[in-house]
Amino acid sequence: MAEIHKLTFEPSSRELEKCQLILKECILTLNSLLSIHNEISAQEEKEDLLRAMFVFATGGLDSLIKQSIKDVLSNLIEINAGANNMFESFVEKEIQDKKSDEIKVDSKLIAKLFTSSNPRAELKNRLAYSLTSNSLQSKDQILKVAAYFDIPSNSIVSDFNGLQNIFLERNKIIHEMDINFDGDRSRNKRDLEVTVNYINSLLDLGEKFIKEVDLRMNVA
Repeated sequence: MAEIHKLTFEPSSRELEKCQLILKECILTLNSLLSIHNEISAQEEKEDLLRAMFVFATGGLDSLIKQSIKDVLSNLIEINAGANNMFESFVEKEIQDKKSDEIKVDSKLIAKLFTSSNPRAELKNRLAYSLTSNSLQSKDQILKVAAYFDIPSNSIVSDFNGLQNIFLERNKIIHEMDINFDGDRSRNKRDLEVTVNYINSLLDLGEKFIKEVDLRMNVA
């Protein structure tokens, strides 16, 4: 019988409370949907529930990572050399004039920072906006955010190709209505075990991400 991932880690950093809550509530909802799936008999309805569970899991991961950017990243930059280095790299690119082919500073941004009561906080806000303004629905986007937390990719992902495939399957549901355009134009079949494995990979990634962030917040 397929089962949803069970949490084994509880962060000690208060900044991660909302992230952990998001993950817990996501798992509770997925378990509820799985129970409904197991009770109904119509195959099309069962597969629709699997699609909903899959998309919900990707949304939960997106939400908890964005919450960590809002609640944790600013403080982590102050105590973690790697996170601060990534912040400096962001600032270096941010102050460049994007309208010029030459390497020039953006005079309007520099003026805004010089007249700001807290330029460092302003730049942190710009970083947070940059990282949260789009959906985190790909392997590369998630690993990019992890880098800003000074988290090595292999500490949260063991199968990079597998993670990429998970998001490709997610996109088939979201962007193509899960229609098999290369075959008979029917909808792609969704297997319980395969889908739950996808979901559990996402939940495991979320738990590992929280664990790695918590570890860095408690080093100082």
